[in-house]
Amino acid sequence: MLIPESQIWMIVVGFIVAFILAFGIGANDVANSFGTSVGSKVLTLRQACILATICELAGAILIGAKVSNTIRKGIVDTDRFMEVDNGASVLMAGQVAALGGACIWLLVATFFRLPVSGTHSIVGATVGFSLVIFGLSSIQWIGLIKIDADSVQSTWHSRLGHKITQRIRWKLTSAKSFEVSVPSSVPHPLSVSEVSENYQKEPQVGNYLNQKRLAALEMEAIQSGKQPTEQPSGVDDHTNGVLRRASVGDSIQRHQSLCSNSVIRQHNEPSPTDENSEFHVVITHPPAIARENVKDRPSEAQVFSFLQILSAVFGSFAHGGNDVSNAIGPLIGLWIVGVTQQIDSKMTTPMWILLYGGLGIAVGLWIWGRRVIQTLGEDLTIITPSR
Repeated sequence: MLIPESQIWMIVVGFIVAFILAFGIGANDVANSFGTSVGSKVLTLRQACILATICELAGAILIGAKVSNTIRKGIVDTDRFMEVDNGASVLMAGQVAALGGACIWLLVATFFRLPVSGTHSIVGATVGFSLVIFGLSSIQWIGLIKIDADSVQSTWHSRLGHKITQRIRWKLTSAKSFEVSVPSSVPHPLSVSEVSENYQKEPQVGNYLNQKRLAALEMEAIQSGKQPTEQPSGVDDHTNGVLRRASVGDSIQRHQSLCSNSVIRQHNEPSPTDENSEFHVVITHPPAIARENVKDRPSEAQVFSFLQILSAVFGSFAHGGNDVSNAIGPLIGLWIVGVTQQIDSKMTTPMWILLYGGLGIAVGLWIWGRRVIQTLGEDLTIITPSR
């Protein structure tokens, strides 16, 4: 059946607005799946975009119809439009209004950098136009409650999973401790230049003494809150892997800045005047120090690299099947009613409209989504395959 001329403009506007919505979804939400894979260097940005395009299209085509039917029929009672004159045109106008309202809200929220949900935007817009026409009696409250319940449930599941993961990570990678023994006969406090001079005079003996004295020097810096004002003389960038500039200056600065969060314990043994007596200093570092050199062992990287890709692929597939309905759910209703002129039509969802929505997501990903992936993956924090 041909679409009446009076309704063609609504079809055209609906397709344009739906593509803009799909474009915005691809430019923003796809990064949630592949951002960590790019940040951990498991995938390049180009590889991530190619995989995301395939998965988003596959999800939209294979499972997008079910969610789209919920947006089209599961929120408002479309049978109520059969009670009014020219109900098909009224329903089509409402679908266009829902698409336009959701699109404008998402653009405004994006402009003001507000995190919003595309699903809630289109659901709220759909409920809104039905409320204007029929009031509360036209809302299918069971379907609406299910959508809201799923959102709340996913939030609490995420929180629970985060708590469990953090507890496990804390147990496995908690604060590192090291214990050093410093002879009590060593002058205290020590100067940085003295440490470097010992190394130059007696390299073999100096290695041992410098490690002991460096520990005492760091301990003094923590207790007194002082910091050397200049770099130690005679200390090269690399001294046989034993003493480095970073181990003297930067290490002290790091300990000083983290002093309030460190646990320092000192164990005194028999007599401070005995040359052979020594005291043990145990410094417990918070995880902040460990994060400065975040690296995975090769075996870890191999295992978690595969898991990173696997989780990103599944997430992108599910996203394509779910979020494509935010853009084309009302569009499908608009098209079916326009073609059949029947509000209660049993026509199945056209596959090409699902593909149209998936292509809109893919275009948004390639044009703007690349930047968001880079921001989430590289600009916020250091990410490795296992972290």
